[in-house]
Amino acid sequence: MSSDRSLEVIGDPRKLLESAEKEFLDALMKEIENIRSDGAGIINRAFESKDRELRSRIEEAVRNSRLRVESVRSKVEVEIKNYRDKVKEELINKVFERVRERIYNELAGDENRYRSYLRATLETVVRSLDGSFIVEADGRTVEIIRGLVREYFKDHEDRIELRKVEGGDGIIGFIAYTPDGLIKFNYKLDEVFSSMEYDLKVVISRNLFG
Repeated sequence: MSSDRSLEVIGDPRKLLESAEKEFLDALMKEIENIRSDGAGIINRAFESKDRELRSRIEEAVRNSRLRVESVRSKVEVEIKNYRDKVKEELINKVFERVRERIYNELAGDENRYRSYLRATLETVVRSLDGSFIVEADGRTVEIIRGLVREYFKDHEDRIELRKVEGGDGIIGFIAYTPDGLIKFNYKLDEVFSSMEYDLKVVISRNLFG
């Protein structure tokens, strides 16, 4: 089978069957004409013998062609599925990264949004812990939290210790933990996104692909 015909299989599997049948039928007709020209005395026996032989070859070729078609079809279907899954995964990852970047930039660049995020997460810590706890963050975040404590958590001010992390400038969010280190809340935005990545990607996938 030529490489050109193999390409046809991928394009349209039915063409392979049609091509194989036509090829052997043409050969059959040529052989019949040759036999007829050899003489009337042997034409019937030779015709029957050659007819059976070529018909057998045709049937075998068609059977083999169908097997090849099914094999190619299966491989193509697997490749298409794998490619589709790969494209979907890449698209989901791309949307996820865009969402993360957008939220990160909004919190980093919008003081009001960042204050709202810090207030909500700090409130979770205050409600979850009975005793004192430590909050670690970069300088900017520590100052915002200090203002939030005075404004919204005045009754808990004596049990909240604020610590500035050296070299942590630009980190969005904070870490809170008990003095013994047994309980820890990590509200750094990168960690929050990491913990939510699977669930967020499920939501993205449903919205994109149903």
